[in-house]
Amino acid sequence: MGCTDSRSGLSKEERAIVDMEELLHYYQNNCKAIDFYIRKYSYAGEINPEQWRDVVNHLNLKVENTAQNPKVVDFYSSFKGNEGRLPQKPMLILGIMLGSGASKDKARLLFETQDVRNSKSLLKTDIHELVDQMVDIAVNRLPNLIVTNPQISEEDIRNYVTQLHQYIDKAKALISKKFIGEETKAEESTVTLAAFEKNFIDESNATLLTPYGLRMFIWRLKPLEIKSKKTKEETKREAATKTGEHKEKKDKSSSSSSSSSSSSSSDEEKHKKKVEKAEPKAEAAPTVEVAPKVEEKPAEAPIIESVAA
Repeated sequence: MGCTDSRSGLSKEERAIVDMEELLHYYQNNCKAIDFYIRKYSYAGEINPEQWRDVVNHLNLKVENTAQNPKVVDFYSSFKGNEGRLPQKPMLILGIMLGSGASKDKARLLFETQDVRNSKSLLKTDIHELVDQMVDIAVNRLPNLIVTNPQISEEDIRNYVTQLHQYIDKAKALISKKFIGEETKAEESTVTLAAFEKNFIDESNATLLTPYGLRMFIWRLKPLEIKSKKTKEETKREAATKTGEHKEKKDKSSSSSSSSSSSSSSDEEKHKKKVEKAEPKAEAAPTVEVAPKVEEKPAEAPIIESVAA
């Protein structure tokens, strides 16, 4: 978001949108009165131009362009359907969100915009639809009231809305979960009015019943996502560091083992030398000369001279 408005702690974009919302004058009426007159002056889910005029007169709404708010006519025209009729449900949701009143009353009236049969029970899909319509009004429609002025430009608002859209789907899922509440079990397909109202006793949930609260909820998802990305990057770095440390330890261990082996071998050699020095050498046996063996020749037989007889 942009710069912060020191008067209220709001960003300049949000301050500008809230200021334009107030110029519609819904805040001057209690949400129950807004609900009553819109329902009274409508038929078959639509509000024709004559009926709308009666609603405006009773609630003293500002629906014509002024120097301060030159886009009001275009704003309401964006809702219109056949023959210039306004749809009842979006007008009820807009008025209830911007009107004054207790969060319990707002919760009940918003619930009833979906509970057309007055069954005091809604399908979870109806809750999702309600959230979709509330977010659409808060993010896509009300910011269109802004006109460029010395404090803010229409481009600033478009950029702001674009950033909100980056997180809008995730936000709608989380908001729907809060609207359904913990009291309604996961396997249950419906949400009762009593359970729905209890969800807004918590003040943080109650702010979600206003356009400003919805936009702020969506915006606050941004730093969480950035933090999550940083955490992933840090995790990768830590893993890489640990891998490097493990490798270094392994190398050191291998080097130490080699050194130890070399040292052990050296120690053995030293020990061997010490032993050799300590033990006296055995004296060599004296050499005995052996006389050469003389071969004995056999005695020759005597020669006998023959005597003549």
